[in-house]
Amino acid sequence: LARPTPAPPPRARLHRGINLVVQTDSEAAAPLALLGSAPASASQLCDGDVIAPAPPTPPPPTPPAAMLEFLETASPLVLYGGAFVFGILLVLGVLFLTSGAQGPPTRAAKKTDAPPPRPPPVVRDMTEEELARGTGVDGAPVYVCVNGDIYEIDDEEKKKMYSPPGTGYSIFAGREAAVPLAMAILEVDKIPAGKTVADLTAHELDSLRSWKSHYDNNYPKVGRLVDATGKHLQDPRV
Repeated sequence: LARPTPAPPPRARLHRGINLVVQTDSEAAAPLALLGSAPASASQLCDGDVIAPAPPTPPPPTPPAAMLEFLETASPLVLYGGAFVFGILLVLGVLFLTSGAQGPPTRAAKKTDAPPPRPPPVVRDMTEEELARGTGVDGAPVYVCVNGDIYEIDDEEKKKMYSPPGTGYSIFAGREAAVPLAMAILEVDKIPAGKTVADLTAHELDSLRSWKSHYDNNYPKVGRLVDATGKHLQDPRV
């Protein structure tokens, strides 16, 4: 009988110019790689297998010098900038919480700041004698009568235009001023004697209506001019 031919021992193969030696079972097989992975032992290798070395571990990428320089110079800026932004946000948060605690001003609070409205004046009947005392002299009020309706000049600055006598519009204070207003007269001695509203022309009546509207819209009405019998002295055409 013929003896069996023993298997040849493991041989070293040349792969990509690198001499590799197959190690025995008792030696570590870590440096060897079979198609990318190391065998457990040499007995697992077959004739014709290609043994490749394990790929080398690439070194970690090195950042460019320009980037390193930028990071070194930018780090303090980033640190201080972040602290600055945090400080601003902290101040804004405190202001927001403070304003929220106090609450926005209400309309009612704004109204209390304004002076209270004056009560509506009491309209009462006045005779020519009472009207004549409304010239602003010695602290008296200033009254202007327009076609039987008596108005008080209650604005302190405008009072200076009506009082004392002889200034500005003082010709209209303390009297029935319908005729001088309609005729644009500013001197007492130029008022036609005895002329009343009934004697005014159509153009003068239109002018008087404009003056009447002016006093109605700007001054409080405080009285009516009446005669001795209590009759309201007013022309219905105005």
